[in-house]
Amino acid sequence: MAGVFTDIELEWGGRVWTIKAHRVMGALARIEQHITLAELQDYSQRGTAPLVRLSMAYGDALRYAGARVSDDDIYEQALNGGDAQDTVMQAVMMLMQMMLPASARAKVQELLASGSEDAPVSEDTDLGNSQAAAPDGSKRRSNSAAGRAKKAARA
Repeated sequence: MAGVFTDIELEWGGRVWTIKAHRVMGALARIEQHITLAELQDYSQRGTAPLVRLSMAYGDALRYAGARVSDDDIYEQALNGGDAQDTVMQAVMMLMQMMLPASARAKVQELLASGSEDAPVSEDTDLGNSQAAAPDGSKRRSNSAAGRAKKAARA
């Protein structure tokens, strides 16, 4: 029987850090101390998010994977990484992808492949666990990604 999650690969400092599938729930618990999936979905729809909380969530995930990094380092990198809004939205999408079980990610991929307007992210989004593209901020999505994934799972 396949597990609920797949391995997660996080990049930091020119290196890839891996959280094995059987340890993902522990990483998610640490992330949720700072930000929840529902909040991330709301932020993706609004096109904004609290950079400090995102930095802390990503920092905890990286440390869980074994990296030696401070939240301050992540925050500074996010601010110096170019367009701040684009950086924030990429972080939101990346954390959302991490928090979705493999079955939910598969449903999202199916929606994207079919060209459905119900797909929660743009067609350019990498649905692996690495950095994802930001959604089109000009479109307001009325349904949450989790709701669409549940709906697709029932179909």
